[in-house]
Amino acid sequence: CAFGAALMLQPDLVANICLAMKDSVDSCYSVSVKCRIGVDDCDSYQSLANFVRIVSEKGEVQNFIIHARKAILKGLSPDQNRKIPPLKVYINAEKFCEQNDSFSTSMFIN
Repeated sequence: CAFGAALMLQPDLVANICLAMKDSVDSCYSVSVKCRIGVDDCDSYQSLANFVRIVSEKGEVQNFIIHARKAILKGLSPDQNRKIPPLKVYINAEKFCEQNDSFSTSMFIN
């Protein structure tokens, strides 16, 4: 069973989806992305930074909400994924944005 978090493995696709959404709504609305810190073994700081960079640049997204757990795609249900993977609050949103200044983005980590 796969679910939305699997899209983190395809940042170009997420960027295209976000751009299509942005292009189809009035300019007074913005598109935001809620994601995890990673998926399965793809959960490094660099992987997350790359995902945010691609989606923010190509998808023109400036707001990200990052859930401080990774998603485990095989073996856990969506409900279990909200409880079992340990919380990892190793990302300071302000510092993340400063260190990745090739894009302008706001982040909220929950």
